[in-house]
Amino acid sequence: MLNQELINQEFDQIQDVHYLNIASLAIPPHCVQKAYQGFMNDYIAFFGADVKDRFTATADEARDQLAQLINAKPSEIGFVKNTSEGMGIIANGYPFKSGENIIITDQEHGANMNVWIELQNKGLEVRFVPTIDKDIRIADIKAAIDDKTRAISIASVQYTSGIRSDLVALGKICKDRGLLFIVDAIQSIGRLKLDVQEANIDYLACGGHKGLLGTYGVGFIYCRSDLIGQVIPPYSCHQSALAIEDGGVYTLKWRKDSRKVEAGCLNYAGIAALNAGAKLLNTLGIAAIEAHILGLEQELVEAIDGLPYVARNPADPAKRSGILCLEYPPELKNALQQLFADRKIYVTFRLNYIRISFGLYNTAADVQAMADALRDGLNLV
Repeated sequence: MLNQELINQEFDQIQDVHYLNIASLAIPPHCVQKAYQGFMNDYIAFFGADVKDRFTATADEARDQLAQLINAKPSEIGFVKNTSEGMGIIANGYPFKSGENIIITDQEHGANMNVWIELQNKGLEVRFVPTIDKDIRIADIKAAIDDKTRAISIASVQYTSGIRSDLVALGKICKDRGLLFIVDAIQSIGRLKLDVQEANIDYLACGGHKGLLGTYGVGFIYCRSDLIGQVIPPYSCHQSALAIEDGGVYTLKWRKDSRKVEAGCLNYAGIAALNAGAKLLNTLGIAAIEAHILGLEQELVEAIDGLPYVARNPADPAKRSGILCLEYPPELKNALQQLFADRKIYVTFRLNYIRISFGLYNTAADVQAMADALRDGLNLV
């Protein structure tokens, strides 16, 4: 069971609305707001003096908290701006060779699609596994593998459907075949259990403004300890590498852990926010958070059964993620948007579907409000 009293204290700013949009953006809890603002208060109070030295402990604590959340080592955590930067580092920093191929799906976000498409200009083949019957099937991914396949890169949860990937099954395939397993985890971390050891994940990227309860402009990567030596970031700086001079010849000596991917001056305010968010998630317990979120999704599925909305993901509970994408009759769009605005219901409208996403702070009252709005909306046109 979740500590509802703590959640109410941290999220009282959204108790008068129905915020079902964490797949787009988190509304940070008070502890995150305080941590973020605390950096600026300190920065001003000390006129910026020794700011990096004073916040090193916060960055180290954030590595510990994030590592605990995904069952990694703190040394395997590196800070980046967002998921796109994190994915770009592995795509451009790992020594892929012309003629090799990488497997992704046709539902991937641009963060896990554009970086690979660009590498086609360097001879890397990108193989897209199609969605069939509203599902991304493990058998189809396996069938796409050949002796030139180097990696599988997939989102833990697909942002346009809410389909939850079977990371453990995919990780086993990659381990058995000697492939890299790369994961875009922004739609799951902080909301669902994700164990990088259990799933044999080699590399993972995650922005901080969704399930991690932080803000824009900061995120993290996980890179397995014995992989980081093979990854050369697209830039180097005074914190990620040392310039070594020998007889007038300079070479770089890279860090041996995931700090190797970090830029010079880190986003310390954002890292402080990540730290506070991860601490809250670890305090509440990710297993309890997942059970709560999936329970709310099931309640909504049952409450709207029989209404003319079509889910974009399979009915299998194992594929659920707490993100429910519902296609609606096109003529309802304007009426539904106005109805949701009037009732202070926050979701995402995309093309011909509504994306409803549950966070740890949502309740049965949010489910009821959503179900009522979907039912009442049918009478507006």
